[in-house]
Amino acid sequence: MNEIIRLIGKKELAKAIAGMESFVYSHPQYHFSEQIADIRKDYELMADYWRKGFKDPQREEVYERLLHRLLLLVVDVMAKERNDQSSLLKNMYARVNNGKNDWSIDGIRQRLEGYVSDMAMIQLDPEHVRKSKDEQLQELHTQMREDLFDYVLTSGSWNDRQVDAFADLLTSPTIDSTDQQLILSALTLSVMNVFDVSKFKVLAKVYQSSADEYVRQRALVGWGLCLVTQSETMGLFPQVREVVDEMGKNQQCREELTELQLQLIYCMDAESDTRKIHEEIMPELLKNNTFRLTRNGIEEVEDDPMEDILDPESSERRMKTLEENMQKMIDMQRSGADIYFGGFAQMKRHSFFLKTCNWLMPFTPHHPAVSKIWNGVQGKRFLHKMMQTGSFCESDKYSFVLAFDKVVGMLPQKLLDMLENGEATMVGGQVEAEERRSPAYIRRIYLQDIYRFFKLYSYRSLFQNPFEEDYGNKRLKLIFANQLLHGTDFEKCMCEVAAFLIKRRQYEDAKSVLNNCSDRDQDFQYFLLCGTVLLHGESSDSMAEKETIDYFSTAVRLKPDSERALAGYARAVFNTKDYQKSLDAYDRLLLMHEGHKSYQLNKVICLSNLQRYEEALKILYQMDYERPDDQHIQRVMAWTLLGSGKLQQAGKIYEKLLGTDKPVADDVLNDGLRLWLSGDIMAAEERFSQVAELRNEPFDVDREFDQETIDLLRWNGISEVEIQLMKEELAHYSQG
Repeated sequence: MNEIIRLIGKKELAKAIAGMESFVYSHPQYHFSEQIADIRKDYELMADYWRKGFKDPQREEVYERLLHRLLLLVVDVMAKERNDQSSLLKNMYARVNNGKNDWSIDGIRQRLEGYVSDMAMIQLDPEHVRKSKDEQLQELHTQMREDLFDYVLTSGSWNDRQVDAFADLLTSPTIDSTDQQLILSALTLSVMNVFDVSKFKVLAKVYQSSADEYVRQRALVGWGLCLVTQSETMGLFPQVREVVDEMGKNQQCREELTELQLQLIYCMDAESDTRKIHEEIMPELLKNNTFRLTRNGIEEVEDDPMEDILDPESSERRMKTLEENMQKMIDMQRSGADIYFGGFAQMKRHSFFLKTCNWLMPFTPHHPAVSKIWNGVQGKRFLHKMMQTGSFCESDKYSFVLAFDKVVGMLPQKLLDMLENGEATMVGGQVEAEERRSPAYIRRIYLQDIYRFFKLYSYRSLFQNPFEEDYGNKRLKLIFANQLLHGTDFEKCMCEVAAFLIKRRQYEDAKSVLNNCSDRDQDFQYFLLCGTVLLHGESSDSMAEKETIDYFSTAVRLKPDSERALAGYARAVFNTKDYQKSLDAYDRLLLMHEGHKSYQLNKVICLSNLQRYEEALKILYQMDYERPDDQHIQRVMAWTLLGSGKLQQAGKIYEKLLGTDKPVADDVLNDGLRLWLSGDIMAAEERFSQVAELRNEPFDVDREFDQETIDLLRWNGISEVEIQLMKEELAHYSQG
């Protein structure tokens, strides 16, 4: 199938048809022979007219239509093949397509609208009748909802009529929002697995026209994730670019897709955030809590009566530590961290999560799995409050309620009273109603549901995972790296995304976004970001160095007073060993920020490399006077003294630097050079051997004796022969 898609992309229609015929005829169980025969017939008719020399002004259009028809057939075959290759999807498809269900649009609408009207009618019944009817209705509708999810998930390509009908269905105010949200999740998983331009259009239409923010944001997330997982296939459909262009013209869409991209990147930190919580925060919280878990339940820890006498301030210290660690978690959450992932990851083994749809089901207390717990007696106030105000994603809400049912009977009465009185809460605090309704919050919560699905669901390998790295180049899969966004209004957002990635030191990921931008003659930020990415990038050849300088030079030309642009330029030309230009740039930076330590040290290094040692030392003596304990200054001073031939003074500084518990390998190397220049070859060799030990790798002669080092040695009278002899002497350490 991938080979056929490649041929369609190259517009080699005859080869693609032949490939499809071969596949279809060798897989008769798929029943697609009639469709491929029709495509072959129309192709031969068009080709026959061409062979006979007939002029057909619509020939190119016919050729494109045949390519499109073949591509749609490929989508259907891939969907069918994917379903058949998995027992889970195969059973889903067989169960919901057994002829007992009416999956026409009218049939689906009738049942969904019928549920809403039945719910309204039940409210008119007496309470004792209402409860029984409600339970029965919820059981039936939950089953229908699960079937509909499975139907959409395993469906093949849709036609234009279905696009309009489903878009209308998913934006209708007469259908329950929970149902609409769940259908959108099924639609998302379906199109992420096998790209269907019609379903992609539905997601766009729903986002553009729904009045329900929860529905809109699910549609946008689905649309964005398709751009992540189907970046190659979707480019074959001309209609996709039309949809992307239209979405990009909407400023709100651009802003929200940018926010979504940043939130997706934060999602990737969930496991590292969990480690931080488990290793740094939770031990302190557990150490200072007032309850302990025993085999008989949770018991309150009695205060030690002697503690007040021996250490009267211990209770206050414990409370302060507890508050500080809780605040750390709250701050992590506010910055976008998923603080509950680690805890709730252990609570997804309940049978509730055996069903695919339940991972993405919006929380509703009417769901048969939780309704009895929700309406229980013990801890009900606390439970309701936590679900209404806590910062949980939907699947964690189900986990919480299901787990609460198991735990509540083990709680001591005092803790139960605290729950009922509202004195107990979860770390992370409550979320105000206004924030819970915000698009950013709705997206973040939904992304956490999706993240749990792709990290914890037993059958997650059946689905295209948007959170996996691109194995080809170890980069994140990014929405804004999709080439379909190139040349659209979404380019206005790319610098913001790249800047965010650069701030996180994900330079190659930022580069993939910037590479998707058009050339921008007067965009200062674009040139600054491109220069920064190259400056920290993996490539260091002369072409990359020249390109880096060009980007920063342009940025400086556009904004001569920009400190970041000038600092980048100074570093870029320094890397090419053009120390005079780098020195001039650092002089300009010091005019902006007199006494700036980093700029002063870089200026000194430039002066040293230009062998203007006395000027460099004059600056260093002043800096050392102002910061006598700064090792960075001492390190640069020692190197400068070394270059100027003041070996004894340099030796005193190196003696101090190497006197620490963990000496720096570069200091040991430079002290070896000092000993060599002093004529103590054996001691120098000993130092070089220590460098190999500190780096825990063989001594790399070419790396350690770089051009600056060789120039220093030559400047101080070490001959080429002596340098070669030392390299040969160090060959033993070079072999490890």
